[in-house]
Amino acid sequence: NETFPVCAELLAGSVDCDVSIALDAQLGSAIAGVDFIGPDPPLLTFTPGQSVGDIQCANITVVDDSIPQPERSIVVTLGNNRTVGGIESISSVRIDTSIPSLSFDIDTDINDLLQVKLSQLVYEAVEGANEVSICVVIDQGFASSDTTVQVITTLSVTSTATPDLDFLPTLQVLTFTAGQSTDDTACASVTIVEDVLVEAVETFEVTLLPTAADLFKILIISGQDKGIVAISDGENENSVVVQPASSTVTATEGVGPTGDLQRCSSGTGDDCAEVMVCLELVRGNLGRNVSVTVQTVSLPTSTATADVDYVSFESNITFTSGQSATGDNQQCVFIPLLDDDVLEGNQSFAVLITPAPGDEDVVFINSTDEIITVVIQEDPNDNVQIGLTNTRFTVTESVDSAITLCAELQVGSLERNIFVAIMTAKSNATLGVDYLIEPDILTFTAGQSAFDGLVQCAIVTILDDEETEPRENLMIFLEPAEGDATAVLIPPISLMSSINIIEDPSDEVQISPLTSFQTVTEGGTATICIGVSLGSLQTEVRVNVRTITSVTSKATPGEDFALLMETVTLNSNDPVCSSISILDDDILEGCEAFLIDIEVQADSTGIVVVPNDVDKMIILIEEDLMDEIVLGFSQPVFMAFEVNGFVTVCMELLEGRLERDVSVFLETREGSATPRDDYVQQSSELTFASGAVLGTLTCANITIIDENVVERPESFSVVISQSTPGVRISSFRATSTVEIIDDGSATRTINKTVAVAVPIVMIFILVVIIVVVAIAVYRLLKTRKNKIGAAVYTNDQAQEECENEHPSETDENANSEILESTAC
Repeated sequence: NETFPVCAELLAGSVDCDVSIALDAQLGSAIAGVDFIGPDPPLLTFTPGQSVGDIQCANITVVDDSIPQPERSIVVTLGNNRTVGGIESISSVRIDTSIPSLSFDIDTDINDLLQVKLSQLVYEAVEGANEVSICVVIDQGFASSDTTVQVITTLSVTSTATPDLDFLPTLQVLTFTAGQSTDDTACASVTIVEDVLVEAVETFEVTLLPTAADLFKILIISGQDKGIVAISDGENENSVVVQPASSTVTATEGVGPTGDLQRCSSGTGDDCAEVMVCLELVRGNLGRNVSVTVQTVSLPTSTATADVDYVSFESNITFTSGQSATGDNQQCVFIPLLDDDVLEGNQSFAVLITPAPGDEDVVFINSTDEIITVVIQEDPNDNVQIGLTNTRFTVTESVDSAITLCAELQVGSLERNIFVAIMTAKSNATLGVDYLIEPDILTFTAGQSAFDGLVQCAIVTILDDEETEPRENLMIFLEPAEGDATAVLIPPISLMSSINIIEDPSDEVQISPLTSFQTVTEGGTATICIGVSLGSLQTEVRVNVRTITSVTSKATPGEDFALLMETVTLNSNDPVCSSISILDDDILEGCEAFLIDIEVQADSTGIVVVPNDVDKMIILIEEDLMDEIVLGFSQPVFMAFEVNGFVTVCMELLEGRLERDVSVFLETREGSATPRDDYVQQSSELTFASGAVLGTLTCANITIIDENVVERPESFSVVISQSTPGVRISSFRATSTVEIIDDGSATRTINKTVAVAVPIVMIFILVVIIVVVAIAVYRLLKTRKNKIGAAVYTNDQAQEECENEHPSETDENANSEILESTAC
């Protein structure tokens, strides 16, 4: 129904009158009156006044007959000297023959064509189904008569199927019958060949073409004229079934499959391990390679973090041609694990397995086998170290006494809570009767570290069962709670703590010597008696008794006393005694002492004790009086002459044998001679060295002053002010007199000299006679052991003198005060 103009142009000349030219449209394949109407008007008339360039037009209208027809043409020409519609054209018009005609093509109205396409662009075919149906559908239009199209199998550069091996080539003509319209279909069948191999999906193409007879009747929609047929093995006997070799795989941070540290390929530089994930072929024989995609995924149940605990991973596991379920049927891949050096406990992530792209139709995986769980065990080097702060306690059984038992985080830091149980072992104490522990689980919370210095504690309450029983011992140790065994390291040195439960003191039995010290004379016997000092002994107890010495002891084992080391048995409150011989060495040594030590050797009750303050007994050894040392002045009178300037005064060892140094102190006492005038007042110490024998002398010089004045003889005394303890001063020689004789060098009156000298000489002679007689008597008495001296110098006097010389002094030794105060 389209109308278009056909025009003629005045190329040369001028018009003085009407000039007409004919239009003719009868030369084309189109039929006038059927396919078109016109030209209208059939003559073109140029009127006077028109000039070069002016045009005259007529219209031609194309008629729509609604019938599919092939392309047709209309050819229009200019005619001269013709009669058209009774009007004769003018012959004086020349027609330019360079454009002899004008041709118009009439295309078929697309709405008159039957428009068709393939029903789908991809057809899925499965081996074993024998054929695949390829259908053509009318997309638009109406078949006014039977119309045919053809379907042909073809190959392209991307096709993988092989004709005759995978499908049978075909060309089929499909007919749409008159009356069919939109959405009606016509189908062809292509035969699929079944082989016995597991193969990838293979493809070929089908193409839709018009037939030559109906080329003008049908329109094939571009882009929908080619389809792909994909042939798969499907889930038949030729497909393969793959499943995990293990549904759960366990690996340890920092430890690879062979136990060696490996370097991750992710470039993080952290030490890591690789977990091996394996798949196995459980059904099928492979004629080609097939692949399964393995990728890490995080599920709601996963606790591990991607790229923190493991490297995000996706890769294919390929089963190669020739592998089968009955032979070599495994393939593996390694997934890197990261070591974050943080204690987190066991963590997990998931590995998803799916058929690789292109193998979806040949690889079958059960839905229950699609997930592999990977458990990451903690790196042993990330373990935390927890230990007890105290390893030994001693507590007395009383009314609900308690101790605090604490554990500390020694090494590491926590990203989660850690639980440690308090356990008991090798204990003769009974839970609930002798002790309680609360709580019995210690919790170290996330965020704590060894640098915090924090501890977690439990209270161990010691119960008083009011029974007399053997000493109890409670061994407590730490043990990681369930689930933390691989995360917590407890060093042996702080693993266990010992709690010694001492019986209630009211049940205690104390053993001690009956006396704290005993005095025995050389040559005698010491008796040591041990008994119960507190409580009532109801069981048999063995007690060790032995002699010992200390820093304040002066007695020597084997010389002063016999060694004692024996065990006595007590089975009641009755005491038992032991004897020790005290030896007489016939040497003057002064008072000596040694100790008796007692200790409980074996006691099943644990309540029999020897208190520390009474576990020793002191034995004092008194000197044999026959061993005493006697000193005295060597003579009763010493003569001094002024001209000499000094006098020598000597002490003599009269009795005994020295095994140690002894000393005496001399002092001058004023007489008729006075100090500063006649002599120099002084105090001297005289020492007898160890080893001195009878008759040994030790002397000191006293300065005599020469006055250069004639005077009669004068005198002063020398006395013993102090001596070493254990030394006796002879009463006959306890003092001595020094006589000072004028040397006569000064001017003097002879009468006076004679008058004074005669009486002095007489007195001197008398004194000498008395001294000689006294010495004789003394030596006589000595040969008879000096009974008179012994009677005069009694034990009580010696004791009094010794105690005056040795006042009580306190020593660090617990027994030194007794030793010093009773040393005599």
